[in-house]
Amino acid sequence: GVCTHLACADSLREDDIKYTKNQIEKFNFAVNEIKGEGINPGILHCSNSGAIFLHPDAHFDMVRPGIVIYGYSSCAKELGIKLKPVMEFSSQIVAIKHFNKGETVSYDRTWTATEDCDIGVIPAGYADGLVRRLSPGLEVAINGKMFPIVGRICMDQCMVLLGKNHEVNRWDKVVFFGPEENCKTAEDLANQIDTISYEILCGVNKRVPRIYIDTGKNK
Repeated sequence: GVCTHLACADSLREDDIKYTKNQIEKFNFAVNEIKGEGINPGILHCSNSGAIFLHPDAHFDMVRPGIVIYGYSSCAKELGIKLKPVMEFSSQIVAIKHFNKGETVSYDRTWTATEDCDIGVIPAGYADGLVRRLSPGLEVAINGKMFPIVGRICMDQCMVLLGKNHEVNRWDKVVFFGPEENCKTAEDLANQIDTISYEILCGVNKRVPRIYIDTGKNK
C-alpha cells in the first residue's frame, strides 16, 4: 500500500485546511506517478481521525481512526458531533490515615492539613501515567463524589483528601478519568496541564492492567 500522514487535518483554520488540501494533492500526484510506472499502489490511506470528519476526499481505500476510537476529537466537538469517551483510568483506596491539623503530606510538604481529616492512599502515581504536574488541582471520583488529590503525586502512589465526615472505605474504587458523567475526562486533565488528551491517554503505563469490557450494546 501507499500512505502518508496529515499534519493538521483536525484543524478548522483556513490556512491549515489549505495546507492539508495541498498534502492530499501531493499524495495523489505521488500515487499517479507510481501507477504511471506500471506499479499497483495497493491500498491507499492517509486519513487520521481529523480527516475522517473534515476531508472526505482523503478517505481513499481506508481510514486510520486513532483518538476518535477513544471518544475524543477536537474537530468533532467544534462540528457538533457528540462522542462518548470509552477509556477509564481507575484504582482503589488501599489505606485511610488520620491526619491532625498542621501535619503535611507527601514530598516537599506542599500541603498542610488545615483541620483534622482523613487521607486516602491510592496506589497509582507518575510511573503509571498520573503525571506529577496534575497536583495540585486534580480531583478524583469516589462513589460518585469528587475529592481533591493533595500533596505531590509520587512515583507509585498519591493521596486524596477525604475530609472529616465521609463514607469512603478501604478498597473503594477511585476514577482519575472515565466516560461517566460524575468523573473527569482525559480532556479535562489535559486542559488542566495545558496539553492534549492524546498525551493523557497514551501516558498510561503498560504496567497498568488493561481490562476490556464488551457492553453488548451492538449485539
